[in-house]
Amino acid sequence: QENERTYRWMYLGEATGTGGAVFENVEIRRITDEEISRMAYFYNGGDFGWIVDPDVLIRCAYNRKTKILYIIGEVYGPGHSIAMLADKCKQLCGHEYIRFDYQEGRTIGELKQHGVRAQNTIRSAELSQRCPPLRSVQIPVVVSAASS
Repeated sequence: QENERTYRWMYLGEATGTGGAVFENVEIRRITDEEISRMAYFYNGGDFGWIVDPDVLIRCAYNRKTKILYIIGEVYGPGHSIAMLADKCKQLCGHEYIRFDYQEGRTIGELKQHGVRAQNTIRSAELSQRCPPLRSVQIPVVVSAASS
């Protein structure tokens, strides 16, 4: 079922009273190694900060059967050098691909030179043009206590 309020907030830019919370059904707890071992696929993504804005890297998995999004780990903070960010990428995601929301490819190339499997991803505005309204925003979200 659609969550029209969140769609209006995220994609249309309307003030809807969400307070910036994308997900309203969040559980913060330790995600066990056993749970992680049963996860079939991981999604890794990042966003480069600008001046004082933080760099963000996130690792998550989605269980289609239970419709639960697991946020397994994150890196968050301003002022990372490329070398520092590359080290954090490799610690969190190993040698898996990481998609970054960034239009200028220079930083992606620098991360690749440091051994990170970095890729550009579709910008949010482009994505909103190609995707139907959010249908599963009310899914339960489990956040690793180490990431909170």
